[in-house]
Amino acid sequence: MSSVDSLRNEGIVTRFSFLANSPVKDKNGSPGLPFVVEFNGDEGRVERALVSVQSLPYLTRPVEFGLVKKTAEDGGGAITILYNGFIYVSKDVAQN
Repeated sequence: MSSVDSLRNEGIVTRFSFLANSPVKDKNGSPGLPFVVEFNGDEGRVERALVSVQSLPYLTRPVEFGLVKKTAEDGGGAITILYNGFIYVSKDVAQN
C-alpha cells in the first residue's frame, strides 16, 4: 500500500485504516477486509488520488461513498471524500 502512503505524505489521504483485524465475509461469502479512506484537498488532486487508489492491484468494492464540498464561506474549492470499501483476499489469507 505504498501508493496510499505516498498520498498520505502529500496530505491528500488524511485517514486510511482497515476496519477488521482479520478477513470477514461479504454478503456473497467472499473473504476480505473492510477499509476506510478519507481524501481532502482541491477537486483535481482528490480525483487523481481516488483514481490512484482504485487502480491499485487489488480487487476492491466500494461500499459507501460520501462527498462534502466546502462553499466559499467555508474556505471554498476543497472537498472531502469518505470512501468505505472492501478489499478481497484469497481463501488462504482468510484461513490464517
